[in-house]
Amino acid sequence: MKFTLIQRKESGPWYLRVRLNGLDQKINLGTNSKREANKLAPVKYDELVRTATVDGAFNELTVLLGRLPKEESKRKRAEFRAKLNVAKSGDLPTMSDLWKRWEKLPSTQRRTSHIDDVARWERWIKFLSDKDLEDCRLDEIDEHVANQFALHLDEQQLTRHSKLRILALLKNVFAEFADEFGFTLNPFSSASSKLSNHQVDATEGLPDKREPFSTEDIASIVGVLNPTVVQPDVALPPIIRRNRRQYYALVMIMMGTGLRLKDAVYLQSKQIKGSVLEMSPFKTRWRGDKIVQVPIPRWVASVINEYCRPDEEGRLMPGLKDEYDKSRQDFSKSLITLLKRLGIKTTGKRVPGRARATAVKGWHSFRHTYDSAMQQVVANPVLVQKAMGHASLSQTFDYTHADIAQLAQSAELLNPNKK
Repeated sequence: MKFTLIQRKESGPWYLRVRLNGLDQKINLGTNSKREANKLAPVKYDELVRTATVDGAFNELTVLLGRLPKEESKRKRAEFRAKLNVAKSGDLPTMSDLWKRWEKLPSTQRRTSHIDDVARWERWIKFLSDKDLEDCRLDEIDEHVANQFALHLDEQQLTRHSKLRILALLKNVFAEFADEFGFTLNPFSSASSKLSNHQVDATEGLPDKREPFSTEDIASIVGVLNPTVVQPDVALPPIIRRNRRQYYALVMIMMGTGLRLKDAVYLQSKQIKGSVLEMSPFKTRWRGDKIVQVPIPRWVASVINEYCRPDEEGRLMPGLKDEYDKSRQDFSKSLITLLKRLGIKTTGKRVPGRARATAVKGWHSFRHTYDSAMQQVVANPVLVQKAMGHASLSQTFDYTHADIAQLAQSAELLNPNKK
């Protein structure tokens, strides 16, 4: 042991004198007894040696943090992590470098909306260029700049949902690399609150409120999409014109099976098992390896055989899959445009506090149509639940819409005076 005991004043306290890492240290042992000082010195010396190394100091810090209240400990840990990870200004990435790193992430490459994300990021870069911050470093973006961008978005001719998507992307990009570069505060954490109409609506987070298609709606849609009709009554949107046979098959599949749009677009021939479709469960609802089996009506199977030509991967509608991957937004708009040209109302009444009226007719309406129709002919609603891939009956009933005309006919049978 390389330490000595000294007493500065007669009958005064004893000190531990030790040299560690080239520095002399004198530690008051808090006792006037030499015998007791001899006992305390080795223990104190070992403690000093432990804390003099990086591992030892880290262990001591961990113990101290563990003694703090939970919230204070969490805050301190974040502060220390930032101090340890903070990089020099020259080492921080620019906006272009940050986006390149984000694009290389496996989770980003798997996103079907990647092209939409590129367009959202370009809006951010254009804003920075207008503010003379083009290709600035990560540390130059603070909460003030993020809020300014949110206010800038609020002035654009975009839906509120699109604005939130743009801000969510930026928030995720900055959050992904925050720990690596020592930033504990995400500048976009509260930027969405700067958008107008930013209030929690009582209907947000509740099940989908879209309406099913009526019999007349279905007849109109099928009538103009049917490939046997050479000259339809209305002009078809570009995506439909380029893939009319597959688009017709997609609508018929969704109407006859109740599949979600993405599941139908990505449908593969290997998923057809005789008279049923085997679908992977909706990942946010199910746990485990359960498979959802959906019956295929004969008329749907006939449409698939006639109008679908699988590619090398077995995709039944490869042209539509490419369109969907290119832009989900344009793909969704193609049906909305067609519905409007057919005179089918796609939005409901405007809700106070919302930037636009709620959508009531769209791709998901085929799913509502399937559920409502099946509930009228199937005695056991559990069967419909299994085909829809829902985790509970209550969720399935949210898709069920009453036929008022049928209810009126049933009510007539309740007349007590009827003979």
